[in-house]
Formats: sequence, structure tokens, C-alpha cells
Amino acid sequence: MSRRTQIFLALISLLVAAGSGLLVYSWFDRMVTVAEVVVPARTIPAGALIRPDMLMLKEVARPLLKENIYIRPDDLTGKVAVVPLQPGMLVYRPFAVSLQEYRLVDDPSMEVVSFPINPARAVGGQIQPGHRINIWELAATRPISQTDLLELASGRWATATLVLESVLVVDVRAASGQAVARSPQAVPGQMEGQSQSSSSGALQILTVAVPRDQARKILHLAAMENGGVQIWVSLAPTE
Repeated sequence: MSRRTQIFLALISLLVAAGSGLLVYSWFDRMVTVAEVVVPARTIPAGALIRPDMLMLKEVARPLLKENIYIRPDDLTGKVAVVPLQPGMLVYRPFAVSLQEYRLVDDPSMEVVSFPINPARAVGGQIQPGHRINIWELAATRPISQTDLLELASGRWATATLVLESVLVVDVRAASGQAVARSPQAVPGQMEGQSQSSSSGALQILTVAVPRDQARKILHLAAMENGGVQIWVSLAPTE
């Protein structure tokens, strides 16, 4: 092999080695300094359920991975946008939350509705989120002088009607809106400490998740309370 050929082959080898080294360096630098994160592919309005087709991947500086952001599409899919999300923006976790955190229930078809309740009519105010309750309508027509003794004795002038069964409670509040103690009591009727009752107040508002037709029944029943109808709540039987 001539000396000229040897020099030519050495130059080719040197160029190949330099090229390979440059590619390896570029790849390593990319892996160290750049990362892909999930971002909106288009504008997502507040309150929208985020679907996979709304998202794309974007390269960002790797140190941004330390921020409180969503990184993988699977983590963001199925969340609800709390604020409008613009294309390409980093999505911080408070900007998108789970359905349960946003609407108090996982099922997006359920309507969430609240109604006032006297603690004495709600198992002594012991109802907690997660309980299943039955909602009753108590109606009474005050006996008049013409009411015969048989009807009066039978109690037919007072009725208790089961309106809804096994309704899911998703929140309980005191009259001014502050949260009532969430932890079920270890011993029914006995508080573990005095601070729990003094700081949270008594249950006055129940919030439930129901289909729309049942929400209409609850609101109708609440509207009838001024006419003498009372709402009573019982814990649904355990199956």
C-alpha cells in the first residue's frame, strides 16, 4: 500500500471518528440539557375535560422537570382544566385537577346539588362525605275539627314518603359554608375531642351527586319546605 493511500485512509478514519464523536456529543448534550413534557396542542377552556387529542410533546430545558408541572400525557389526560390552557404552555398541577377534586365526584354525568338540612333531621348531624343516604319527604296536614277520630288515630293526616334512595354524599358544610369535620367518629355519639365540634360547627348543608332528574326532585322538595313539607335524611341500609 502506497504512502499516499495510507494518508488518505487515515484522513477518512479521522473524519469518521470526528463525526461520530460530534454525534455522540450532540446526543449526550441533548439528553442532559433537554427533555420532553406534555403541553396543550390547542386552547383548552377552563372546565373542559382534557383528552389525548388536545395534547402534544414539547422540548424544554431539563431543569424545568423540577417544577410542579405535568410531564407525561397520561398524567394530564382525564384531568379538568381549572384555568384556560394556551397552546405550548407548561401545565402546572394546580392548573388541572381530577374530576373528583373539581366537581366532588368522578362521574362527569352526575349533577352536584346542595340543600339545607336541620341536623336533627340528618341522623343528628352525623352524615359524612361518602355516606349513602335516603331522602324522605314528611308532610303533615294539621287535623281540623271535622277530622274523624278514626282518621286522627290512624295518623293518615301525616305521611312519610321515600323520595330518593342510596344518594351519594360528596360534601357537608355548616351554615356559613365552613367544612364540617370529615373524619367519622370512632364511637357513635361520642366526640374524641372538644375542638372538633367547636371549630367546625354543626352540619347545615348537604351536597350530593345525583342524575339530573333526581336533582330536580331534591330542589322541588327544598322549595316545598316553606309550605310545611320537611326533608329528612336517613343512612341507607348496607347491602
